[in-house]
Amino acid sequence: MSLFAPDALEGRVILVAGASGGIGREVALHLARAGARLLLTGRRGDALRLLVEEGLALGRPPESLEILAADLLRPEGAPGIVQRALARFQRLDAVVNAAGLGAFGAFHSAPVEAHWAQIEGNLGVAARLSHAALPALLASRGRFVQLVSGLATSPRREAAAYSAAQHGLQGLMHSLRLEYGAAGVRFSLVAVAGAGVDTPFWANVQPRVDRSAMLPPSAVAEAVLQVLQSEGRLHVDEVRLRTT
Repeated sequence: MSLFAPDALEGRVILVAGASGGIGREVALHLARAGARLLLTGRRGDALRLLVEEGLALGRPPESLEILAADLLRPEGAPGIVQRALARFQRLDAVVNAAGLGAFGAFHSAPVEAHWAQIEGNLGVAARLSHAALPALLASRGRFVQLVSGLATSPRREAAAYSAAQHGLQGLMHSLRLEYGAAGVRFSLVAVAGAGVDTPFWANVQPRVDRSAMLPPSAVAEAVLQVLQSEGRLHVDEVRLRTT
């Protein structure tokens, strides 16, 4: 018997955070092709509307796609998104969190508030979203998949706050797995090490970064899809992708 079921996501309700760009957008398209019903959230409503058009072009029925532009850092952000999913689909089977932000530079060159913003924008968002989604995931024995950078375990210079936030994401997911695994909720990490992922994020990073060796977002989306398709007693704690 296969441990992965290609049709396992047909009709499942999945919330994708960070869907308005980069990896999250690619994850959303892969899940749409797999037949999932989607609540797509991000900060850019225009990008979310374009994503729905792409989903419709793939043959997905309009009632299977819902969008909500929201700021997950606001107190009402994560609870409001989960409530919208439950109101639209009456259940929530999985959450994929691809939301986050990052900036690089010498630690002393930015005010401490800027570093804290990175920690809140990555670790804080994941904590808020997992906390809001847990009751629904407990009811469905669902899954929470968190994207994490390789800087979680291999920090680099001029990325202190970002590396700390990524390390915190690992700790959060591992702890929640221990706390809620027996109740049937699975927490998984999809980590990208090596050169990183080729997304528009790097266009604004100075000095310019060589993106030729980076993974395409589709490779990460395929890994997320496989985690969500795992069946039975198979628990995928972490998938680590690395370019050579």
